[in-house]
Amino acid sequence: MAARVTEGRENIPSKPVVVLPNRLDLRALQVLEEELGGNSHITWLVENSLQPGQEVMTYLRGRGAYGVLSAMDRQKPEQLAELVRREMESGRHVVLLVGRPLQAAGTLSDVPGPLLEQVVATGFACLPVHVGMVSLQPWSPVTVSSGRYDRVELRFGRVLRDRYLSVGAVLSAWMEAQSALYGALPTLGYSLPAALVKAMQTHPEAALIDGVDDTQLPNSKLLPLTLMLASSLRRKVPQGRVGVILPPGKLAVITYIACLFAGVTPVCINYHAAKEQFRHIVRQTGLTRYITEKRFVSKMDKFPWPRSRDLIYIERELAEMGGARLTYWRALSRFTGAEFLTRMLSQQKSKPDAEAVVVFTGGTDSVPKGVSLSHRMLLTGMAELTSRLDFRAGMTVLSLLPYGYPTGLITGLLLPLLAGFNVVTYPTEDAGNRICELVRQYKVSMAVSTPKDLAKILPAAKDDTFASMRYLLSVGEKLPDSLAAYAAGKLRLTVLEGYTMEEVVPMVSMTLPPLRVPAGTRHAKPVWQRGSVGEPLPGMAVRVADPEHEDRLMPCDSPGMIWLKSPTLATRYLEENPEVKQNVRNGWFRTGDIGRLSADGLLTLCGRKTRFSMVDGRLQAHEELEQALLEVFQADTTKPGRKIAVVGVREASGHEKLVVLSTLHRQVVASDRITMEYGLKNAGYRHLSPPQTIIPVSYIPELPDGKLDYKLCHEGACKALGLPLR
Repeated sequence: MAARVTEGRENIPSKPVVVLPNRLDLRALQVLEEELGGNSHITWLVENSLQPGQEVMTYLRGRGAYGVLSAMDRQKPEQLAELVRREMESGRHVVLLVGRPLQAAGTLSDVPGPLLEQVVATGFACLPVHVGMVSLQPWSPVTVSSGRYDRVELRFGRVLRDRYLSVGAVLSAWMEAQSALYGALPTLGYSLPAALVKAMQTHPEAALIDGVDDTQLPNSKLLPLTLMLASSLRRKVPQGRVGVILPPGKLAVITYIACLFAGVTPVCINYHAAKEQFRHIVRQTGLTRYITEKRFVSKMDKFPWPRSRDLIYIERELAEMGGARLTYWRALSRFTGAEFLTRMLSQQKSKPDAEAVVVFTGGTDSVPKGVSLSHRMLLTGMAELTSRLDFRAGMTVLSLLPYGYPTGLITGLLLPLLAGFNVVTYPTEDAGNRICELVRQYKVSMAVSTPKDLAKILPAAKDDTFASMRYLLSVGEKLPDSLAAYAAGKLRLTVLEGYTMEEVVPMVSMTLPPLRVPAGTRHAKPVWQRGSVGEPLPGMAVRVADPEHEDRLMPCDSPGMIWLKSPTLATRYLEENPEVKQNVRNGWFRTGDIGRLSADGLLTLCGRKTRFSMVDGRLQAHEELEQALLEVFQADTTKPGRKIAVVGVREASGHEKLVVLSTLHRQVVASDRITMEYGLKNAGYRHLSPPQTIIPVSYIPELPDGKLDYKLCHEGACKALGLPLR
C-alpha cells in the first residue's frame, strides 16, 4: 500500500453520516475503511451506471461488505433518501463509491454533478473527504486519478448539515482540502534558482528565440550568460530589489533569470504607468536602481523615467562582459551542481517562502498595490498548471504577456525554462502578421494573450497558421463569443479562457480543449459550458457566497461573491491598508468578482461587483449584457476597439438605470430599442433587462492593460444624460 497521510480525523462523527469522498481507488478505499472504523461500520453507496473497477468490487465482495445501488437516471429523490435513511438507522456510515468517468487531467472529483446533487438533496448530514493521490516525482501531476503514485492523503472536512449543507459547500470543502495538500507538499519547498539551473543543465538544447531577429540562444549558452550577469547585479544592486522596465523579449528573460540567480528581487514595473503611479511603486518598494534598455527608453518617451545614473542598461552590461569571464562561467555551469552555483552567487540559500518577484495590481485600481510572490508560490503555480495541462517534450511556447502579470511570468518564462521547452519572445502584440509568422515558423504549441490583442492577431492568420497550437489561452478580460466563434470557424482553433488576477499564480481557473467522447460513454465530466472560465486549477479553492452574508454559500448556478484560497494566492501586500484587510477572512480572499459555480465544479465569471446593477428586482451583469448586445447588433469583434460598454447610472428618483455606450451607432432611432428588447429574448437572454438608453460615442476608453475604464465611461454617461456623479 502507498504511504498515507490523514488529516481531520477529529471531524469524523460518532453517529452515522453520508460520507462523500471526491474519488476512491482500492488503496484509498482501504485507508478510508480503516479510518471509519472498519467494514462493519460502512454501507457503500454505488451508482449503478458508474460502478468502481473490478479490483475494488472483488475486494468488497471478499470482505462481505454492505452495499446498495443507486440509479440517478431512474430513481426518485425520495427513494434514494429512504434507502440512505434505512442504512444509517442500522448504525453504518453511507459512503458514496463511484468509478472513474471520462474527464480531463487534474479534475477535482470523479462524482458527476447530477449524482452529487441527488445525494445532497436527501438532506442527511454529509462529511466531505478529499482523497489526494500524490506523485512526488518532479513536475509530474501532484494529484492523479489513476496510475502510479507515491502517497495517498485523506483530509476530512467538517460535517455539513442544515443550512450549511449544499453542493457548493461540498465542492468548496474538497477544494479547500486540495489547497492544503498543495501548500504542504515537500517537493515544492526547494529553491527556484536551483530548480532553474538544474532544468537548464538538463535541457541544454532548449532555446530562447528572439522573435524580432530570429537569433537563438540555447540553454547551454543562456545559463553561463545569466550566471555572469548575476555576479555583476549582486554588486550593483545591494539593496535587494531592482526595478525591471522591459517589454517581453530576450533581454527581459535574461534579466529576470539573472536577478533570481543573484538573490535580487525583480520588481515588475508597468511601462505604461502614469507619473503618480510610478512614484507610488517606488515608495512601496524602496527602489534606487532600474534595469532597462537604451532603445526602450527612447521609444517610451512619455514614461516618467528615473535619473539616468539610476538606470542599468542591460545591453551595455552584456557587451562589457569579456570573453574570459564568459568562459569561466561556462565551465562552472557545466561541471558544478545547481545548489552550489546559486548559493555562490546569492551568498545564501533561497528559502521557499522568501520573496522572489514583486508585481503590482492593475485594472481599476487608481493606486497600484505591490504583491510579493515567493519561491514556493511560483513553484506551486507551476505544479498546478502541469497537473492540468498535457505538456510534451519538444514543445515551443510563444511569450507575449509582460512578466509583471503572474500568468505571463509562469507561462512565458518559468514554464519553458523549467520544463525544457523552446520559448519565442516578442515585445508587442500589435504586430498580428509577425506573430502569426512566428507561430507557423516555430510550430508554436502554447501562447497566452488577451482578447484585445487576439482581435489583432487572429484576423492576420491563415487557415493553417495555428495547426501546431495545442493551447491558445485568453486572459485578463471576457473573451467575446464572436471572437471565439471566428477562431473556431475560420481557423479551426479552440481559444481557451482563463480567469486571472495579479494576486494569483498563475490563474484561478481555465477552460480546456473539448474531450473526445467515444460512443457509448455513460459519464463524461464537462470541461466547458457557455460563459464559463472552466474548473479551478488544482490547489485553488473557490467558494461563492451571498454578497451581503459571507458565511452563506449560494446554491449551484446562482450568482454570488467569489472567494479564493490557495497557497498561490497572495493575501498580503507591501503596504497593508484597511480596505485590503477587509477582503481577507481566515485565509479566504474576497475577489470583488461575482460568479457562479456549477455542480460539476465549473466556474462562470459574471463580472466585478461594481459592474452589476439592480434592475427590475434582479441583479444584472453589465459584462453579460455587453456580450449579448454584441450578438444582437451583430458586431464584428475581430476588429480592434470596444464596440459596446454598459454602465449603471442613478436617476434623480434613486432608481438605477442601464445605459449603453456604443460605437456601433452614429445616431439612435426607436427601432434600436425594439431590436434590443426582442433581440435579447430571441437570443435566449430573457433574464436580462434591455437598457433604456443608447449613447453613441466615437470610442470607449480602456485602461493600459486592456480592461474597460469604467470610471471614465460612467462619468461620460452621466454627463451625456445631465446626471450628477454619485
